[in-house]
Amino acid sequence: MQTYSKLRVRLGLNTPNILEIARHELSKKRPLRIQACGTSMQPSINDGDYLLVEPCHPSEVRRGDVVLVETSRATALIRRVVKIEQRNGINTFIVRADAASIYDLPVPFSHFVGKVTSIEKNGSKLDLDKPLTKIRLYLAGLIQKMMKIFKTP
Repeated sequence: MQTYSKLRVRLGLNTPNILEIARHELSKKRPLRIQACGTSMQPSINDGDYLLVEPCHPSEVRRGDVVLVETSRATALIRRVVKIEQRNGINTFIVRADAASIYDLPVPFSHFVGKVTSIEKNGSKLDLDKPLTKIRLYLAGLIQKMMKIFKTP
């Protein structure tokens, strides 16, 4: 549960005005707990997992970090940073859903909202800043992709 304007509300990626709420809370240096919806970040993040999003400057984000970003259609997405590059003089994140094989459109730094620092899965907490957690999630994703490749029809 997260507090916003003195009301206790359950926040999810599909909550109306989630980007406005996230920007408000993070601008006050308050972390935001939101519930993931969908399967695009599996196996790292499952539908219903809780994510802790913390304020962070875009320049502090590194390859492999999981971030909350705003799309060009003003929707909230959780994605993994694959590359950081400059395009036409604009710093951008190249991001991808863990379950996807292709990249999303580049996300300018101005559309960065916050960094996911932990995932709550079935009552246990995974700290994404710990190297062993990153390795574990990377291997889980690799195994999932290999299973798709070798799956027989």
